[in-house]
Amino acid sequence: MECWGNGGTETYVAGLVRLLAAQNFEVTLALLNNGDEDAVDFLPRNRIRVIGLAGLPKALRQQRPDVVSLHLYAHLLPAMLVCRALRYPTVTTLHMPLESWGLRHRLYWRLAIRLSSTVIGVSKQVLNPLKGRNIWPSAIPGGVDPLFFTCPRDKQRPTAEAFTLIAMGRLAAEKDWATLIEAVARLPLPLRQRTAIEFYGSGILQNELDSLAKRCGVQTAFHGHAGKDQLVQALSTADLFVLPSRFEGLGLAALEAMAAGVPTITADFAAARGYIEQGVTGHRFPVGDATGLARWIEWHMTHPEASIAIGLKGREFVRQHFSEEKAYRPYLEIFKQVAN
Repeated sequence: MECWGNGGTETYVAGLVRLLAAQNFEVTLALLNNGDEDAVDFLPRNRIRVIGLAGLPKALRQQRPDVVSLHLYAHLLPAMLVCRALRYPTVTTLHMPLESWGLRHRLYWRLAIRLSSTVIGVSKQVLNPLKGRNIWPSAIPGGVDPLFFTCPRDKQRPTAEAFTLIAMGRLAAEKDWATLIEAVARLPLPLRQRTAIEFYGSGILQNELDSLAKRCGVQTAFHGHAGKDQLVQALSTADLFVLPSRFEGLGLAALEAMAAGVPTITADFAAARGYIEQGVTGHRFPVGDATGLARWIEWHMTHPEASIAIGLKGREFVRQHFSEEKAYRPYLEIFKQVAN
């Protein structure tokens, strides 16, 4: 990985490593840059190494791995070239669709894909544009940390009090949080006055989003980066979760909210269609459509019993299809095939 942070890729890798460790695989987490590696709690400290790209050849020679599992973005191609030069088999997991990158990075990724022993996509959106004999035929979505399934839902009955809307993720342009703020601003005044958006995540757009919320008369609170325990606590009292992203490789934050039993709305990015069945496990709205999002927020506020039922159905769907054990198990077969 490039570095350890608090995004969906880190959650994906953590779940994969937990499964591998349970199956007695020996795993070393190699990071190309310093980050929040002290937050890694699923591996012994001596199995976590910050090596830098220049240190990758030395690290590979020392570790002599059977397989190198790559979860990279900007450094995917140079890391791939190192692995190929030293003749180590690679399993490349792509966490974002090719279309989300500029032309130069798309070319780099396509070359890295051709050089990889096996390539995995985390969703159909990531997988569908990929061609080649080395492409694993089925998407392997991230599993949801079991902690989210333990979330105690304090809001199991309708209430006319304050309506808490949870937003989890980086405060970055691709998440399109501005559309969420504008949607709340378009609610009828009595509903807007009840609604507060609680943001969990950090990023360069915080001041801009705060200013927009104040101009629109929307109540917001920015909590910065939060650990999973804090997120579970926040979700336990939430009325609704919204992920308005313009694109997502998977949208793991939405799955975590659904696992906690929180009614969920996402933008209609392609990956969401794999888990948001309209009106059954959640709702989707056209990307960037603040008016369309406002309609669904209003629906959940004015149909609280039905909203709670959708949250429960979403929780059961994620439990059946996105548990860590179920999601990551195909890797066991893939690693054995590639190593042989």
